[in-house]
Amino acid sequence: MQVLQQYNMTQFMKFIPTIRKDVNSWRVLDVSLSGKTNHNTAFIAKRLQTYFTDRDGVIFICNSKQILVLVRMGTDADPAQISTGINDNLPRHSCTTRTTKVTAEGLLHIQVNLQDMDTVENDVSRLFSMRQKREEDIVMVVDDDSFIRSVIAKAFEPYAKVVMYQDDMDIVETYLDILPDIVFLDIHMPGISGIDVLEEIIGFDDSAHIVMISIDSNSDNVLAAKKLGAKGFARKPFAKEKLQLAYNKSPTVNQKIKV
Repeated sequence: MQVLQQYNMTQFMKFIPTIRKDVNSWRVLDVSLSGKTNHNTAFIAKRLQTYFTDRDGVIFICNSKQILVLVRMGTDADPAQISTGINDNLPRHSCTTRTTKVTAEGLLHIQVNLQDMDTVENDVSRLFSMRQKREEDIVMVVDDDSFIRSVIAKAFEPYAKVVMYQDDMDIVETYLDILPDIVFLDIHMPGISGIDVLEEIIGFDDSAHIVMISIDSNSDNVLAAKKLGAKGFARKPFAKEKLQLAYNKSPTVNQKIKV
């Protein structure tokens, strides 16, 4: 199933001839996003795409609060079934559905509301709690330098799963998908500022444990990163032990490293 970054009537109309051949099997899902926190629509669209794997249709990201899904699900697919399926793929959201009307094309229209669930007991971050309960520790590395990525990976591969990125492609979406215990994030990357990525991640998860890395220690960058919520700074080149000490400070890491 294709994900489009904006609603496109031309793309929508391309499906109409196919839909008319089996209109009872198709559904229009109007997904509204609500709650106190920001929503990463690209991440949510990706999870919806996972739920609708191998089904015909298209997902439109209309804006920051609305996603439209056109999908062939079969004649027995009802709102309750859809709600359960979406909840399973988006455990950090509460999903409710209701049938509202039939469109002019004869499509069953289902209203879907996704409410964020950002807090749990004692006001502890839900995302923090999910990392804490997970048995596997995860390290995320974002740096365009392959040597730096290799150095960091070797420091943690015996102890944790290491996920490496060399550019800004889907960084935030990947973060929300895997919920790493610690992120080593380069301040200077081609085409994007690590400070901007830091701010975006913190906007979705203020409990994120992010350590900024850089070849220089410009005081303005370090101060800006700490003000936004970075938990530390490491200057390149760095010793393995310094990276491991930073890792040990993550409160959700299960297996601490003896340094």
